[in-house]
Amino acid sequence: MNEVSTIRPKKFEYLEHTGDIGLKIYGTTLPELFANAAEGFTSIITEVEKIEPKFRNQIVVEANGLEELMIRWLNQINYLFEVEGKLFAKWEVCSLNKNRLSALGEGEDFDAQKHPILHEVKAATYHQLKLEKRKDGWFAQVIFDL
Repeated sequence: MNEVSTIRPKKFEYLEHTGDIGLKIYGTTLPELFANAAEGFTSIITEVEKIEPKFRNQIVVEANGLEELMIRWLNQINYLFEVEGKLFAKWEVCSLNKNRLSALGEGEDFDAQKHPILHEVKAATYHQLKLEKRKDGWFAQVIFDL
């Protein structure tokens, strides 16, 4: 019997940082990197697997370069959670260039009984920020202020 194993590439991993938390994010494409960053960010806040796709929201973010775009993207997702009570489990990046990102997020409204708060995030920061193309895809590192 010939078994085929499917190795799923790593989307992100947590990065220990004094008093804060960080993510190392991976993607084979730039849109995948941004989608994985959003999922990783949400996993810092709550348990992503408990978020149901009850609605879709479009998010458009503009910036002066990819690094700024990453920070604005993650801070916009944090804003939608903090101010509007929206959590997202899945992302589809519809268009992306170095100055603009448009994406559709699927999720539901925050429910304290269903979505335990793991960490309260103030913001994604520029501290130790990295975003680079590598031979095997894209990599980013983001530190979040708690």
